[in-house]
Amino acid sequence: MPLFATLLTAVVQLGMIYRHDIELTDAVRAGARVAAVSRSVASGAPAIAEVEQSASDLPLGTAQNPITVTPSADWAAGSDVTVAATYHDTLSIFGMSVTTITLSS
Repeated sequence: MPLFATLLTAVVQLGMIYRHDIELTDAVRAGARVAAVSRSVASGAPAIAEVEQSASDLPLGTAQNPITVTPSADWAAGSDVTVAATYHDTLSIFGMSVTTITLSS
């Protein structure tokens, strides 16, 4: 029975990490949309704000979980823009940290 409870807890934790991965991917996608339509603003600030707002459950925009927009300044119409974010998630079973998983999108 303890082994079953441990496996069940691990499956639930992995499901939560998968939900965080989907949330991160959707937030970065929303930030990329904002960056694509706001090319007149030569700043990544609107895209970063959209990523933070879209993934409000995740602590993004910190030194450990950065959001990057490239090119960072002086982009021109028709140039490529990339929005990326990284989130470090901890897999814990019964309150014990097992491993840290890095999610990036």
